Amino acid sequence: ATCHAPNRVDCFKEIMRVLKPGGVFACYEWCLTSKYDAKNADHRRIKKLIEEGDGLPDMATCDECIEAVKKAGFELIEARDMVLDDNIEIPWYQPLTPSYNILSQRFQFNPIGRWLTVQALKVMETFWLAPKGTCKVQAMLQHAAVGLAEGGEQ
Repeated sequence: ATCHAPNRVDCFKEIMRVLKPGGVFACYEWCLTSKYDAKNADHRRIKKLIEEGDGLPDMATCDECIEAVKKAGFELIEARDMVLDDNIEIPWYQPLTPSYNILSQRFQFNPIGRWLTVQALKVMETFWLAPKGTCKVQAMLQHAAVGLAEGGEQ
């Protein structure tokens, strides 16, 4: 969850501080790839959907994340964009794309599934089966899913 830190260097420094001598720290980070173009309005829209939907501060580029790890004093052993791995059969974003198969978890991302999910959550909130605000959280996360799927497809 280091992507939620407003200052990545400080976050990584704290991890370094509490890490046992000789310990290893591994993580994955949400970052903007080299394909991101800040001048492209659609890219900025997708970035905003992801940031707002997942409660992220300004998303960093992969290079900025690598630099933050190094500035914190870590020896970087490996950094890679896992999307580019050869053994990937299903794109990482596919689980976030709509499907009309009612047995698929992806059903929740089509218009009918979104509506049904909201209605079910409202009922659950009404009968205290889900905490108040669950619908708002679901809507926020849906925005992120849309941004992630659109970003992945590009």
